[in-house]
Amino acid sequence: MPSKNVAESSPSSPPFLVVAGAGYGAVNGRYAQEGVCEGRPKFKKLNGEFTVIFKWGQWKLGCEDDSNVWIYEGPTSRSPVGASGWACAANSKYHPAPTLSFGTCRDLQEGDVVTIIKLNEEVDWSGCPEAIHGRRLSLTSTPWTVTIHRLRRLRGNWFYPTESPEKVAPLAALGLVNLMGKPHRITEVKEDSAACGSGEGDSLKPFLVVAGAGYEVLNGRYVPEGTFSGKAKYKQVDGNSIIFFMAGKWRLNDEEVTDERCYDAAESAGHGVGHGDTPPLGAWVQINNRYGPAPMLSLGTYRDLQEGDSVVLDKNSRSMDWSQCPETNEGNHLSFKPPLPVKIHRLLGSWFYPLEFPTLVAPLSALGAVKFRGQAYRVSEVHENCASILGSILGEDTAPIPFLVVRGAGHAPVNGRYAYVAVEADRPKYKQVGGNSIIYFSSGVWRLNDEENMQQRKYDGAQNDTPTPPNQWVQVDPNYGAAPKLSEGTWRDIHEGDIVTIEKRHEDFDWSGCPVNDAGRLRFSPSSWTITVQRVQGDWFYPAEFETLIAPLAALGTVNLMGKAHRISDLCSGSKVRRQKTDVSKAKIMGGYDEEWCESDVQKFKCAICLLVARTAMVHECGSDLFCEGCWEKCMAKDSKCPVCREDGASIVPAHFARRCIGNLMIKCPNGCGQTFHLYDKENHLQDMCSWQKGVVHDETGPADEENKEICSACSIS
Repeated sequence: MPSKNVAESSPSSPPFLVVAGAGYGAVNGRYAQEGVCEGRPKFKKLNGEFTVIFKWGQWKLGCEDDSNVWIYEGPTSRSPVGASGWACAANSKYHPAPTLSFGTCRDLQEGDVVTIIKLNEEVDWSGCPEAIHGRRLSLTSTPWTVTIHRLRRLRGNWFYPTESPEKVAPLAALGLVNLMGKPHRITEVKEDSAACGSGEGDSLKPFLVVAGAGYEVLNGRYVPEGTFSGKAKYKQVDGNSIIFFMAGKWRLNDEEVTDERCYDAAESAGHGVGHGDTPPLGAWVQINNRYGPAPMLSLGTYRDLQEGDSVVLDKNSRSMDWSQCPETNEGNHLSFKPPLPVKIHRLLGSWFYPLEFPTLVAPLSALGAVKFRGQAYRVSEVHENCASILGSILGEDTAPIPFLVVRGAGHAPVNGRYAYVAVEADRPKYKQVGGNSIIYFSSGVWRLNDEENMQQRKYDGAQNDTPTPPNQWVQVDPNYGAAPKLSEGTWRDIHEGDIVTIEKRHEDFDWSGCPVNDAGRLRFSPSSWTITVQRVQGDWFYPAEFETLIAPLAALGTVNLMGKAHRISDLCSGSKVRRQKTDVSKAKIMGGYDEEWCESDVQKFKCAICLLVARTAMVHECGSDLFCEGCWEKCMAKDSKCPVCREDGASIVPAHFARRCIGNLMIKCPNGCGQTFHLYDKENHLQDMCSWQKGVVHDETGPADEENKEICSACSIS
């Protein structure tokens, strides 16, 4: 039994501070109050020389309290835990800026001298790791001063005091901690996560995500920070880019300067975060070709969270679906009830391991809030981004419209997938996914152009009395080569990295052709389940959330393109393009892509082993090079270390961004027909569009196959 202490738990005791997330790691840690400066408390780091101090009307963080040079600058409020957060000082290069919060029981450490201020009946023992009551510390009288001998962060926060090392007590029973010889108040967890609790998350502002910008420095997460021109201004969480409103337009710039910008919001963009006072979601537009493709703006969901983020679980573990949990043993499932603030230690698909409970797993979908710069922001539901904006224009009951696929154009840049972005002239307008080409209706004609310019076009529709773009197109200028064909996108047009929904039942499919046995098959029901395509294998795919389980592509119902849900059409009504099934076992030993490239900078995508452009690109945690999946597996069979950094080879992940870039590289037809196209279109071109494909009878230069004889469109010889 710990000894009683007459020390009182004074509510006037100052709180201690916690600095976290600073780019200059030495400033991170706990700070105790030590004196006063300009009428505000001054805080000094434990066992360090850094201080948090109020000087010249602003909170500052630096090495010396009398220095004129500071590493970070904070708010002007009475408390350093301010609403506007912290930023790097003018001459500081140590990005990102830190987050300051009041210390809670989760910030205590072994060896701390603490005071128990709550009785048995005032604390929750439901998650106690000691089932035998005799192993629990009896809290029958307070206050008691004890020393933390050992921490046990299992299904809650618990500790064993040095005075009774065989007995456990909840950290939530503690009220004071002795730091630098003075008692400091331990802030309640619910105080530190105000507005993050159950039922309050909906009132929080969402964070935004910019993705797909050709000027990559702009991509990332954004949160509100001040106002400009009477509307909210957003700043990049880990950078200096801003989203702001000026001269009647929302704009995006790579630095905190409002007289310049890199992209503008589209004139007919979809709804914003709320009532036109916030940036519109969906596709933005270029203002200068040198910045590359325009980005897409979306609400931040759990898919945009990163390791190290401070988050809040605002749902009950009993209400979550654990059927697809990567940890089959229920003893490894985190038991929680809202609100429970934690920090993401490790991500695993749609699951994560909290730093406080590193051996336990929890679903990301249970998260309701995330902290950036000391402020809480709402983690939006995935379906909020997938809802089609078309419904807001043509009627709320409008179902997602299909995405389109353009193939076979002699002017190769217009080939690819197209997503709906707006309504122009009472017809839907489509924009190329990952490019700038557009399909639009103007002057009574459907038109296709290779840039976002509605005054020009490369091809015209062959039929123009339809509400949607026609399948057949015609040349406008012979210099642009053959006219394309257009079709609705099917599951054969789904790419790795796509966010899709399963809308059919597991029982409805014939699994006889599945390449894996029953244990490796994903079980699903038609509940609009949203997942990410990590790897495609013929007519099947592996979701990123369940990397070891396989599912049929034909079970998919919608795909999220440019922030909107698009219907995946059935094969009978969509694309007629045949796709040859891939023999993965052979593909893995083929090495990289050996093509005749149209671009000069393909070397940055080469595999470090075979020195060809990486096939099914992978990247090790060292981040130095790309590897073909097949080359990596062959290398691991001989040596389990990365061939570049010589560290453990287990830390290898799919390089999704590199894969998309490689798929978009332009190549020349290997048959010599003269056409160029994206690498991901090679299979379709060779089977259906190449005028020199096998099975077509040409003159003496082409192979003859009487059974599959066709007329060659290039030489007109049958």
